[in-house]
Amino acid sequence: MEKVYKFNSGLILYYTNNKINNATSIEISFDCGSRCDGDIPGLSHFCEHMFFTGTDKMSKLEVSKRYFDFIKVNAYTSTDDIVFTGNIMTSKLPQYLDAVYDMICNSEFSSKAVEDEKKIVIQEIVQSKDNYARKAEELLQTDLYKLDYYAKSVLGSIESVSKITNKDVKKYVKKYFVNNNCYISICSPLSFNKVKSVIKNFFEQKMPVNNLKPLPYREEKLLEGTEVNIHKADIEKSFLAIVFKSMHDGLDVKRKVALNIICNIIEDISDGLTKELRIDNGLIYSMGASYMVSKLNSFICVRTEISQENIKPCIDVIIDYIKKVAIEGFSKEQFNKELEIENYYWQTKIDSPNRMRENLMSYRFYQKFITDKTIHNIVKDIDLEYINEVAKELFTNPMVQVFVYGNIDKKDVYTLSQIQKKIKK
Repeated sequence: MEKVYKFNSGLILYYTNNKINNATSIEISFDCGSRCDGDIPGLSHFCEHMFFTGTDKMSKLEVSKRYFDFIKVNAYTSTDDIVFTGNIMTSKLPQYLDAVYDMICNSEFSSKAVEDEKKIVIQEIVQSKDNYARKAEELLQTDLYKLDYYAKSVLGSIESVSKITNKDVKKYVKKYFVNNNCYISICSPLSFNKVKSVIKNFFEQKMPVNNLKPLPYREEKLLEGTEVNIHKADIEKSFLAIVFKSMHDGLDVKRKVALNIICNIIEDISDGLTKELRIDNGLIYSMGASYMVSKLNSFICVRTEISQENIKPCIDVIIDYIKKVAIEGFSKEQFNKELEIENYYWQTKIDSPNRMRENLMSYRFYQKFITDKTIHNIVKDIDLEYINEVAKELFTNPMVQVFVYGNIDKKDVYTLSQIQKKIKK
C-alpha cells in the first residue's frame, strides 16, 4: 500500500508499509543541493556538514553520537537535494525526527564552527582531486544537460569554501530548510495514520515555512551535439562516452525497463568488444552502459575507460556494434539470458525496505508509484520483439553526443560529423 500526503505546511509525505520486519527506512530530503549554491560553489555541501557541528544545547561530539547511534544512518548532498537517510528501529522514529529537526533548526553555525569545518571540507576536496572518474561524470552531466551547476563540483573548490561565512550558512538554511521544500519518504510497519501523526508532532509542526517556490526538477532537453566534447587533463586514462538519444512523448515505464535490459546486454558483451581493442599495446580498462528516460526523451550512454591510442578504434567498435543492433536486433539467446537475470533480480528485490523507500522517492519524478512488483510484472510481459523495437528506434539515425576526458588532442578523436557519417553508412 502506497500513499502520498501533503501537509498544510507544504511538506510532502510518501508512505508504504513494511510487512517483513520491524525496521523503518526513511529519507528526509530538501529540494536544493549544489544547483542552489549560487556564487559560492560547495555551499550546499558545506551546510550539510554544519548540521553536525553542535546545537545550542549539544556539542559537536554529542550531536554526531546522537545521530549515528540510530543503527544505519547518513546524510549527503547531491546536485538536486540534501538528504538525511536512515534505517532505524521503528520505536525510535520520534527520536530520529527530533534529532534531524534539532540539527536543522537549533545548530548555532558559529564563526568558529565554520572555520573548523572548512579544514575538514578542504581536506575532502584535496582527497577528491585524484578521483578522475568522478570528475569525468560531472563533465559528462554538464555536456548532456548544458546546465551550469553540473560544471561545478558538489564539493566546491578550496577557494570558494575558504570564503564561506556563518552568515552564508544561516541564509542558505533559512531559505531552503523549510516544510514547503521538504519531502519525506518512509517505509514502516506503522500504519499510514500513525506515521503521519508522528511526523506531524515531532517534525512538521516544528519546522518553519516561507514563500519559497518549488524548483524545477531538471531540464529534460537533451541538446544535439555539434562537436565532440573534449576535456583535456593530464591523466593516464582517458574517459570516452558515446550517447545515443531519441525524443518521444510521455513517460513509459515499460520503455524504462527495456532500456535497462538493453544496457545490461551491452555490458554482458562488453568483454568481447574490449578484446578487439587490445592492439598496439593499448588497453581498454572497462566498458559499460547506462540509460535515462524522461517524459520527453531517452538515451543510452556507452562508457569506457581507455588508453589514448585506442579512442578511435573504440569508437569504431562501438558504432559497428550499434549499427548491427539497429539492423538485426538482439538475438533470442542474448534476450533470454538477460530476461532470466532481470526476472531473478526483481524477484529478489521485492519487499526490501530500502528498495521501497527508493521507489517512493521516484514518485517525485514519475508522478506515480513504480514499485518493484510493478517492474517485475512488466519484465515478465516484455518480449524480444519489443526490446528490438526500442533498440532500433534508439540506434537508427540517433542524435549523438560524444564526450572525451583525458590527455588528448582533437587529432586523437573523430569529429562528430565523421562519427555521424559512420553511423549512417
